Amino acid sequence: MDVSSRGRVLPFSAWQKLRLVVLPGSIPSIFTGLRYGLTHAWIALVSIELVASSEGLGYLLVRGRQMFWLDTVLVSMIVIGLVGFVTDKVPAIVEQHLQRWRIDDAQCRFVNYAAVGLFSRTRTPGRFPDPMGAFEPFRALFNPQFFRRWRRSAQRLGAN
Repeated sequence: MDVSSRGRVLPFSAWQKLRLVVLPGSIPSIFTGLRYGLTHAWIALVSIELVASSEGLGYLLVRGRQMFWLDTVLVSMIVIGLVGFVTDKVPAIVEQHLQRWRIDDAQCRFVNYAAVGLFSRTRTPGRFPDPMGAFEPFRALFNPQFFRRWRRSAQRLGAN
């Protein structure tokens, strides 16, 4: 069942459907596009400054290279890298904050494999076609967020 059909089943108004179904479901796509666009804009900006500019970090890099100013070249390269890193990580952190409710892929696999009996002693050989992904669920065991979320949901349900 996808997100839009869940929204049709629940008795939501148009505003509630937008706020509770559509926007949370579209956050990954929005932030993927935002990060992709920011990354390519930064690459284009630095590239243009390297080729045809009389100011900016790209110009500083070229000018330092022409004048053999190694410190200027290294500092401008570090600043270019740091700005690129920050412009990628800030939207990723905001996206992660907005999607606190979502569990990652390893945790989904752990829950799904546990539900179908991957960890039972009576597992039949050849039941799972991807043997390389069989140990993937164990990453969730070492993720402290998984246990915090599991404990919170168990407390909400009234279990101890």
